[in-house]
Amino acid sequence: MKSPAPRAVLALLFAALPGLGETGEAFFERRIRPILAERCAQCHGERIQSAGIDTRKPETLLGTAVISGDESSPLIRAVRYESAVKMPPSGKLAASEIRALVDWVRMGAPWPDYEPEWETDGQTAEGPVRSDHWGFQPIADPPVPDVATLSWPRNGIDAFVLARLRSAGLEPPPRAAPLTLLRRARFGLSGLPPTAGEVERFGANPGPGAFGHLADRLLASPQYGEHWGRHWLDVARFADSTGVDEDQPFGDSWRYRDYVVGAFNRDRPFDEFAREQIAGDLLPAPEGADVNARGIVATGFLAVGPMALAQRDPVQKRYDVVDEQIDTLSKAFLGLTIACARCHDHKFDPILTADYYALAGILASTRTFDDWKRDGSRYLKRPLVGAPTYESYRQRAAAVERLERILRTAKRAAVERHLLDGPAGRIAAAMLAAAGVGPAPRGTTVVEWFRRYLQPQPVARPHLAAWRQAGTDRATVAERYQRRLMAVITGRAEALDGWVRDALAAVNAGGEDELPESPADLPTSLLYRDLAEDGGPLDVAFEAVRDSLAGAASDRIRELGERIESARGLVPAEPPMANSVAEGEPVQQRIFRRGQHTRPGAAVPKRFPLVLAGSDQPRVSQGSGRRELAAWVSSKSNPLTARVIVNRVWRWHFGQGLVRTPNNLGTRGEAPTHPLLLDWLARRFVESGWSVKELNRLILNSATYQMSAAVSPDAIRLDPDNRLFSRFGRRRLSIEELRDSYLRIAGRLDWAVGGDTDLGSGRLPEFERNNRRIDPDNYRRRTLYLPLMRNKLPALLGLFDFGDATTSSGARSSTYVAPQALYLMNSAFAATAAEGASQQLRGTPAQRASQAYRLILGRPPKDREQSRAERYARTRADDPQAWASLCKLLLASNEFHHVE
Repeated sequence: MKSPAPRAVLALLFAALPGLGETGEAFFERRIRPILAERCAQCHGERIQSAGIDTRKPETLLGTAVISGDESSPLIRAVRYESAVKMPPSGKLAASEIRALVDWVRMGAPWPDYEPEWETDGQTAEGPVRSDHWGFQPIADPPVPDVATLSWPRNGIDAFVLARLRSAGLEPPPRAAPLTLLRRARFGLSGLPPTAGEVERFGANPGPGAFGHLADRLLASPQYGEHWGRHWLDVARFADSTGVDEDQPFGDSWRYRDYVVGAFNRDRPFDEFAREQIAGDLLPAPEGADVNARGIVATGFLAVGPMALAQRDPVQKRYDVVDEQIDTLSKAFLGLTIACARCHDHKFDPILTADYYALAGILASTRTFDDWKRDGSRYLKRPLVGAPTYESYRQRAAAVERLERILRTAKRAAVERHLLDGPAGRIAAAMLAAAGVGPAPRGTTVVEWFRRYLQPQPVARPHLAAWRQAGTDRATVAERYQRRLMAVITGRAEALDGWVRDALAAVNAGGEDELPESPADLPTSLLYRDLAEDGGPLDVAFEAVRDSLAGAASDRIRELGERIESARGLVPAEPPMANSVAEGEPVQQRIFRRGQHTRPGAAVPKRFPLVLAGSDQPRVSQGSGRRELAAWVSSKSNPLTARVIVNRVWRWHFGQGLVRTPNNLGTRGEAPTHPLLLDWLARRFVESGWSVKELNRLILNSATYQMSAAVSPDAIRLDPDNRLFSRFGRRRLSIEELRDSYLRIAGRLDWAVGGDTDLGSGRLPEFERNNRRIDPDNYRRRTLYLPLMRNKLPALLGLFDFGDATTSSGARSSTYVAPQALYLMNSAFAATAAEGASQQLRGTPAQRASQAYRLILGRPPKDREQSRAERYARTRADDPQAWASLCKLLLASNEFHHVE
């Protein structure tokens, strides 16, 4: 048997696989063109083309400054300041901008084959905008086709599909076998394989209503919401951290995940689902409740996207988040790439730059940051309790925080005083002893440290020049170093002590005033930093000196500790918090010429895209406008929202949508293969009360869903890509389905639904060891609950095409690469799953072989498979891992990894 591949080797292979982001054209328009226009065009644009490069023209950039797929391209090295040429020379780009350029080059440096017509004057357009594109037309209510047959169609879906098939000269295939339908529905609705009991019942010729009952049971299970919630989380680009620069954990993002799961399980009408995610915090609280907690949590849709917390330009930081929110919202609910109009009118769709900034005005009037103007901003978190309850907690918790801050500073002051009373006063003696002049002070480690420190170094240290030039007068020089050092430490101790006195006076005076500003410019010197940092002789922790403290310093620290303990006893339980948004200061938004906030143009009122909402829109008179935006998005009159979600649901069942570009129903997206069916389904969906479960039932009960995956010669010839749905499209298991199935089959799955994954608390040691990553091999909950740090996604997810969690994903890629097979062959996770499966097999070899097939593949073995399995086990009768080996083969088989 081959030895397991080293984990590090597999990790490198996994990391090399790209995730699926947005299309190259959309990525360029949203992320790259604004950088080129704002940061590069001054020297490489219309007026000046330094080095012959014009960033408006790809022929001057691609192939020279940018080498497709090569991260060491001259442009990347220049913006990283890794080469002699540093761009831009006025200052390094933000980390998020550099990362975007690197991602663009890795994608192959895609560049749209057009040059936009720039909005040079920044003037708004308010006149009528019309389009005859199908997606912008009202939803029709087409009659069900008369297909003149009663033998195949089960509902209206089948009539539309059959009419298209017959127009192409095709007939549908027969119904799939019962066990095939069982496995299809099981994975399609719950993301898990069928149980042995279900296989037994369905294999025994189930009655005509058995499949419908199965579907109802699965739709009512908590696992339905977990599986279908994961679909929506892809669309909502959900993750548990900010990504971009600092990748800070959100901490309470799990509440949004659980909200989504609960919404699908409770079949919350999709129009309500949409309204809550855009403006749930503004909707009325349920009767008897202080706040609309569910609505606040739901706005995590806007709050938990990627955001650059360390962006140097606060306005840029704010509008980058606004841009990301527009992009996600427009793709998720409208199936449009509205963010492509940030710098210029959309090149293909009738979306104006003014439309973009009208929406930007709504979201810029919404708080996402705690304080967007501050350096190192934090994202906003909101309490899920009433204001009086939260205010009581906040005041008492803030009192504890103030005392803890004073205690930390008092401890720093105590350490500095300790240095004055001991270690700092022995520095001269230690230096002389290290030079072989005079006796060593207490402790030989300090002398050894100085011997190393005083050796010549490649980097010049001018503050040691006097020592090097001292000659025979080293004692005088050493004493001078010590006096200067002690003066620095004395100044630090006095400054810290003074702040503690002032801070205590402020606390003792009562009130909630902020403490004085911390002493920012404490005295220091190069010698002090050398000795007090990185393990130097003055690098002393408070815990090391605690027992030696005496007098006022000791009494003060003890008294502060007692006060803190007393204050903590008065703090009520911490209320639940959520990553959310809130109403902010209303913004009178202006168009930014070429997307640059430094070049404001005409003001634009808050409104919705003219091509969809018309020019006669009610004015947003107060607030951010999110409530009005939510109402418009979820309106029956909006021609896109129902079409978009119906198309997504179809795709989540069939692997391809009726529109095969689920995030783009605009003119650059594909036309629907069955436009009449799409509108018929959208009509039925709205009439059902926007019920996703009813839409699921309609689809599952159709003959189209229940058809075989068998491909006839005519279908291969006339419908090679299955655009007409001439068979059920075979699809591959997602990483969630694959990993969860391994756990389920091994009997190791933790069935707990929802809850905090402790990402923000730091209580799980795995987070500290792995930079807040949990190893999926050691995690037994469903993959839905695996914490997702945007910049550190587990390698396993990338290996099996999870995506990148930085942009709305309507469809994941599907790759077949060698590292996937290596993982299934060699990983400890796969081996443990096979071992767990084998331990569930009982009886004779024949019985065990049959059980293995039923457990893993969801069907009994064929005669040939049965005999081969028995023979395989007999030949390895002396091997205790024989049945585990057989289970591993079945778990790695193509049949297991695909749904027919």
